[in-house]
Amino acid sequence: TLYVSRHNICFTAKIFGQKTKEKISINSIASFEKKENKNTIQIKTSNNKKYRFLFSEKSMVAQFLQFLTEMKKFSEESSTSSENNDTVMEDDVSSQVILTPEDWEILLGVNQDTDCILTVAKNEVIIKENKKYALVCQIASGECRIEKKVIGQENVSVVLGTMGKGEIFGEINFLTEGTATATVVANTDIVELYCIDSNYLKETLLKEHPTLVVRFYHYLCTILANRISQREQEGWGRLKQPPSDE
Repeated sequence: TLYVSRHNICFTAKIFGQKTKEKISINSIASFEKKENKNTIQIKTSNNKKYRFLFSEKSMVAQFLQFLTEMKKFSEESSTSSENNDTVMEDDVSSQVILTPEDWEILLGVNQDTDCILTVAKNEVIIKENKKYALVCQIASGECRIEKKVIGQENVSVVLGTMGKGEIFGEINFLTEGTATATVVANTDIVELYCIDSNYLKETLLKEHPTLVVRFYHYLCTILANRISQREQEGWGRLKQPPSDE
């Protein structure tokens, strides 16, 4: 969710289960640009923080760019002081494991001039059943479907379900480095994903930010633990339902 005013840009985002609320002062914006071939605008602040805003329509990109241009000009001309840029973090997964916006920038490689969003076309396979992966993904936009091969029929698959914006997949294989138990396919014309590669964590981040890597693995384990607990509660709830009269 994005809110804009003459002095601030406020937004909420959810990345890998963690909800973030932030406010960017217009005065703090050093530069902004539209990323090529994507409905994405990147804002860089005076303290070298980067934010990426993904829009579903090109018209919204143009409107936001126009807003930034006009408000930045207004801010410079009026020299009006704005409120301090506060950051409020909410961890709706675990109160014990908190990853800051700066942590997510490092994990996603935002400060290394790499593209932290993976774009795939409809029917493109993201994860293939029985293949080994060490990749955890969250859907930024679009929809994916989950397919499973029918036992004894190699070329026949069934659709188990779909996943939408904000949903995470691949975390078990990311932790175990095992093979995928199902195939994940892009189900809409364009699907955009936040992705973190285990090799990036081990080869780069473990040397530069070892404590961050440990906290991220702890964070993923917490997500899985909560998911398992929720499924167990749902299962017990079904067992406790009174039998049907039929």
